[in-house]
Amino acid sequence: MQPIFEKNLKKKISTINLGWIQFFLNWKNQKTRIIEFIITLAQIYPSDHQFTERELRAWRRMMKDVGCTNITPFSKDKSQLEFWTYASDFNIDREIIQNLYNDGFLKIKISIPSLNNLSQSYEVTPLNEQKFWNSFQKSLEKNKRGLDGKQRILSIIVEEFGPKELHEKLQVSNHLITSAKHFARINDPGCSTIDKPKVTRTRVTEIQDAQFHTFFSDKNNVSMSSYSVDAKTGLPILYLKENKQSLWEKFEATYPDGIKRTSFMGRLANGQYVYRKDLGGLCNTCNDYGYVVFDLLITLIQGSLHEKSLKQFLINEIENLRYHLRRGFENELVMNIDGTTNHVPCLEHCLLHAFGECNELHNERCENCKQLFIVFQHLEQNLSSEHQQILEESKEKFTYFLAHQAWKKYLNSQYKAQLLDLNEDGDYVGFIQGRPLPHIGNWICFSPEDITKLVERPIHKPTPQILSHTQPYENWIIPLPNFEERVKEYLVAFFLAGDANKTERMSATEMVNTLNQLSKEGEIKGEDIPQIKTVESWITRYSMSLRQKAAEERIINNREKSLNQPLREKNIRNCSKKNTENLQKRQKRNNPNE
Repeated sequence: MQPIFEKNLKKKISTINLGWIQFFLNWKNQKTRIIEFIITLAQIYPSDHQFTERELRAWRRMMKDVGCTNITPFSKDKSQLEFWTYASDFNIDREIIQNLYNDGFLKIKISIPSLNNLSQSYEVTPLNEQKFWNSFQKSLEKNKRGLDGKQRILSIIVEEFGPKELHEKLQVSNHLITSAKHFARINDPGCSTIDKPKVTRTRVTEIQDAQFHTFFSDKNNVSMSSYSVDAKTGLPILYLKENKQSLWEKFEATYPDGIKRTSFMGRLANGQYVYRKDLGGLCNTCNDYGYVVFDLLITLIQGSLHEKSLKQFLINEIENLRYHLRRGFENELVMNIDGTTNHVPCLEHCLLHAFGECNELHNERCENCKQLFIVFQHLEQNLSSEHQQILEESKEKFTYFLAHQAWKKYLNSQYKAQLLDLNEDGDYVGFIQGRPLPHIGNWICFSPEDITKLVERPIHKPTPQILSHTQPYENWIIPLPNFEERVKEYLVAFFLAGDANKTERMSATEMVNTLNQLSKEGEIKGEDIPQIKTVESWITRYSMSLRQKAAEERIINNREKSLNQPLREKNIRNCSKKNTENLQKRQKRNNPNE
């Protein structure tokens, strides 16, 4: 038992040389296997010892580790007594205690002298009565929540005392007494205010709602993130390809009878629709070949050049190139409505040439496409030769990124062209199109006759039994998946306190118990306290996010050191060269004959 004692109790008890083993020996030597926990525990402590909740929790953990079981048949709000047994089959002892409690033979309203602050014996004297009224008067004076807080405090005793006595002892007004009675009848004495239900009304029809979702399903207007989701709705993040005003003008022209501008802007705010100038992270190719390269070039310019005007000129050129590749290039590619494309004189804009199907000459190049080669020409002229390899790799990545953008434009147009063929009156009505593997092989069209030959059993349209619509008596209560902000602040504080000092580290069970204690004190609501499994999952996610953030900071610091290392070595060589020249000049002045 010594390892269990060192694990649970050694750092938690304040009494030196405590005969803790005597507690278990006395328990084992008595005739019954059932004990009252606190009274039996007080026998091995000094008579003036005051237990703390932390010390009692440590004893309970140790007793559970050695195989003891709590069989108390009532909650702590009825009595502080706790009954424990060391029997392996504890159900028999639990049934005995439960029967004694149900039949009224178990005395639970007794004083516990060993817990001075938990003693239930209290004598009412004139001095104690005056202390009671003084404490209430001080609570009303120190209250910081104004009239609402005074109503809540006074509601505790307003039903037990008459208005005359309250006027005499607390000097409160009739209005406050009436408000406190009203508060107690609605929220119960001393309880927090019940939140009023929030009523939401919609003024958007189903047709207008469908128009909005259809507009933002078009890939010409949004780009879907490959991994980011909205925390509230759980839907994937949609990055807007244009600013909100431009999208509203386009939406209004497409759907003149759609939702109003205020509703349109409200739906785009604080949701899954995000407008970012830098759309890095939509997919691995766009992020690695189209956006990370820009940051690398800007960092290279800032660390290698010292002339402010030249540095600003090159950064502006890179920013303009970034905007063109992100916004303009995809819009310059022309696709027909049926998914085909034609020859374009500009080489970068000809999709037929990109697929190796164009045999005509390309004798033009637009100004925006020339900008890519001009930018790299300026970088090669102003940066040292040791950075030429980085520039060549960046140019190849930009070329691959342009091909990736053209491929996305082509695939999106093919999807729309196939949708146009699928109409109710067309030649493909009833057909099913498929192929064995995605992006491999040709599409195979299965006619209704082919489908009939393939199936072994006839296909019947299901006719489910649908009940008539009923009107609910009460609104649906859907639990929210996220923590309340107040509860989350406490959990973060518990976690960081344990991270700073390992002796104060708390488990998920201890966090939930502390939150329950705070709810009894009125700091938080009881229904906002999460379950133990939820807190365990939160601890895992939160610690993982902290480690990921620390790793990202280390990567950024290492990258900055690697970029600044060549410049630092060059400055050291220049300084050593200047110091050598100055030393030689000083020696010549001191020895002119030499």
